[in-house]
Amino acid sequence: MPKTFSKSEREYIRERLKAEAGKCLATYGIRKTTIDELVRRVGIPKGTFYLFYESKERLLFEVIMEFDQKAQAQLMQELSALPGVPDV
Repeated sequence: MPKTFSKSEREYIRERLKAEAGKCLATYGIRKTTIDELVRRVGIPKGTFYLFYESKERLLFEVIMEFDQKAQAQLMQELSALPGVPDV
């Protein structure tokens, strides 16, 4: 029977998976980032990964989308601080 995680444990594991996926993505790229490497870094069994994400690609998509949203927000903040730039 699979282990049941508390809400805080689930949040912690999900955040760790995303953090390590971001590091692996930056270092190895999409093709060389593996689930085996991610679960080793996070310290969870491989089967547990699939309780959180259906695939490596789904995890990486989430990581890339979050990065994109943060980058856009930062860009908009910096642009709004420039003189003469209308509010967007």
